[in-house]
Amino acid sequence: MFGIFGISILLFCCAMVAAAEVALFSLSSQNLKDLSIQHPSQSNVVENLLAKPKKLLATILVANNFLHIAIVLLFSFSLDKLFSTIASPVIKFVVEVVLVTFLILLFGEVLPKVYASRNNIKFASFIAIPISILDKILSPISLPMRSITVFIQQKLGKQKNSFSIDQLSQALELTSTDDTSSEEQKILEGIVSFGNTDTKQVMSPRIDVFALEIDQTFAEIYPKIVQRGYSRIPIFKDNIDSIVGILFVKDLLPYIHNTEFEWKTLVREPFFVPENKKLDNLLKDFQSMKSHLAIVVDEYGGTSGLVS
Repeated sequence: MFGIFGISILLFCCAMVAAAEVALFSLSSQNLKDLSIQHPSQSNVVENLLAKPKKLLATILVANNFLHIAIVLLFSFSLDKLFSTIASPVIKFVVEVVLVTFLILLFGEVLPKVYASRNNIKFASFIAIPISILDKILSPISLPMRSITVFIQQKLGKQKNSFSIDQLSQALELTSTDDTSSEEQKILEGIVSFGNTDTKQVMSPRIDVFALEIDQTFAEIYPKIVQRGYSRIPIFKDNIDSIVGILFVKDLLPYIHNTEFEWKTLVREPFFVPENKKLDNLLKDFQSMKSHLAIVVDEYGGTSGLVS
């Protein structure tokens, strides 16, 4: 009788720890805001725990392992007489392993984790203080484990993203249309395809490019600039395949009343990119160079278009 009671208590503790793992680590930033409003005192405890996620995870894993071992030992010791009728030691061992594994998985893992995933805010507020106490008690074990984990991660290097564009696209296709609107779906599709899109697919083609001849006077280009209204304009010599620079219209503002002004001195260096450059790489280049416009060139060096 005592054995069954002890196993029940250990299973309950195991369930609490397993549920705590799911509840705490599934909290989003919005969940934490809601928790701070509903349970301000517990919210501080939760935030302190999540501030050291590796240590918290080590505490939960250590506690879970201790509880699992205790359940197995107590189960084997207390219920040995229950299986005394089984003559074969091998069959007896297999039956005990299957039964204790079933009890631990069902009542100590699956059911509590399902409940915690659906009631993460409620359960996190309930379990925060007990887990905080447990975290302090198991610190002599969890802290070295955390240090070892950090050391191994540093030696192995940063984990790389293993998801391909095709895998993300397939995942997006599985997204229920009931959960997302058509506009949200388009945004998600754009995010997924962004890194796999060539510059050529989004550029303005050369036929639509407005550019100025560098040999023109300020009086000649000024009306065209006003008419078109662009803030950055490619400058070419002889033909559009020979882009020599970019004119920032804002640079002209101090000289708009000076028709004799030599505007060519304001032309800046152009930024050229190939047609097959991926958009995510182009965006990084824009950010690093603090640029907003690039001239897209084909394999022969001719102007194919521009992208901004």
